[in-house]
Amino acid sequence: AIGNSQEVQLELGVCKRFEVGYYRGFRPGDNYFHTEIGLVQGPHLLLSTGFLNWSTHGSPPQPFLEGGYYEGPIQTMFGAIYANHQAEAVLGLAYTASPRLQADFDYQSGKANFATAGFTWTIAHNLSLNPAIYVANQAPNHVYPYAVLTWNINLWNPDRAAAPAKP
Repeated sequence: AIGNSQEVQLELGVCKRFEVGYYRGFRPGDNYFHTEIGLVQGPHLLLSTGFLNWSTHGSPPQPFLEGGYYEGPIQTMFGAIYANHQAEAVLGLAYTASPRLQADFDYQSGKANFATAGFTWTIAHNLSLNPAIYVANQAPNHVYPYAVLTWNINLWNPDRAAAPAKP
């Protein structure tokens, strides 16, 4: 199985360059924490670092470093993560076909990982659907369907708070 087939995920952008995440898996029951710091956030460049999959069951956090280059509708990502006692490559490609539709392709090396292909459809400004297929790196290359429905709640936007009220 891929990770946890039943979970709730909460992410909070603490500030423009820092976010934390909490994942509560139900079957099997586990809690995971994530952090990400945006080191570089330019118009075309991205560089982030942080920790993923810090489990309350004792699994150590997995540090990562990821960079990206965005040019027009194409976004490329590359990086490394230390997981399963080894360094693994992370690669990604996204193509934004329209403001509401983006195709996504990702790969993480390592026998226990997957290549993925899917798309993100923004149904409304705060609701999106991300169906994908996961293909196992290790033979036999099993294929797993996957879907995530995301509802975003904007608790506070400093840009809106600082803007003067419109008449």
